[in-house]
Amino acid sequence: LTGAGLPALFALGLRLLNPAPLPGRPATDRPTAGPLGRTLAGLIFAVVLAAIGWGVSVIVNHR
Repeated sequence: LTGAGLPALFALGLRLLNPAPLPGRPATDRPTAGPLGRTLAGLIFAVVLAAIGWGVSVIVNHR
């Protein structure tokens, strides 16, 4: 789960920060991420960083 789940969560966070263009508009005219999207992306990135930190600590403290 963590092997494929963390990159998927990271991709979801990036997607929340970069919404799709509106229909009928050029791709360069993208809407900005709203406050909910930025908050959710920040929470997702925090979870990913926490998992990375946990993994490093497990590797370092393994005897």
